[in-house]
Amino acid sequence: MIKVLKLLCFFLFPLFALKAEIHLNQLSEKESSQKMFAFIYQGYLKPGRENEYQEAWSKVAQYFIEFRGAIGSCLHRTSDGLWVAYSRWPDKKTRDNSWPGENAPSEELPLEIRNAVLTIKDCLDSDRKIPDLCMEVVNDLPLSSDDAESSLALSPDQEKIMNLVYEEVEIAIQEGNPPFASIITDSENNILAIAHNQANTKQLAIAHAEIEAIQLACKILRKKKLDGCIIYANAESCAMCSTAIIKSGISQVFYGAPHEKGSNPDVHLLEINKKTTPQLKVHGGFMKDKFIKQIKRGRNQ
Repeated sequence: MIKVLKLLCFFLFPLFALKAEIHLNQLSEKESSQKMFAFIYQGYLKPGRENEYQEAWSKVAQYFIEFRGAIGSCLHRTSDGLWVAYSRWPDKKTRDNSWPGENAPSEELPLEIRNAVLTIKDCLDSDRKIPDLCMEVVNDLPLSSDDAESSLALSPDQEKIMNLVYEEVEIAIQEGNPPFASIITDSENNILAIAHNQANTKQLAIAHAEIEAIQLACKILRKKKLDGCIIYANAESCAMCSTAIIKSGISQVFYGAPHEKGSNPDVHLLEINKKTTPQLKVHGGFMKDKFIKQIKRGRNQ
């Protein structure tokens, strides 16, 4: 049972941005600075199992945060392939009770989650074990939404997609359009649509990259909803595009540069997402510096 508890704590993830929102929504300011229980796990994956691992890990993480009392955590991948997870709980009792029963995995959990746990366990390299660490958190300060960036590591396929976004922004700049681009994929990161801002080309104010990509993806799939799809963008979406993403049924967003202050209306995806049911999974800050430089260059041309 102890091994299983350690394994589960590794899986509880979702990002500093989501962690901050959970803190702000569920804990009072006083409670947020009280002691909490934290768990650090370090380990290596078997070669070629990263995508399989991340997909299964995401399922388990979301379940434990929604139904088992976890506050959230972040996941890191180092350059040498080491994976480090930092999970957080209101107290040790909540963490220990999150995995009831003696079975591994427990039959109290949904079959999908049990299978995901077994997949994750099989992905870990048992020959390269590293000691884990449990600790009491003396002080825990939530992040503001403006500072929140994802600590989720992109898979190789996702890195390629973000680089394709960068290339698409270059096309927008060459055409004399605002420097923004988006790519929509299915849940397995198969590309459905690639688009860039065409507001100047079309002389149409709403021809933003996300709007163009959503229209293309809907045409390709021949349906009005993009349930389960993922959108990648070089910058955090404006109010119009954020609403379009939500209305389209897209479930996850990956972006690079943060919201540009001074837009009208001056609200952005992270703020709008707080009022969305269910909330999008938003991951930000990927290739941030590179995208910020590109946007500034595009604005000045």
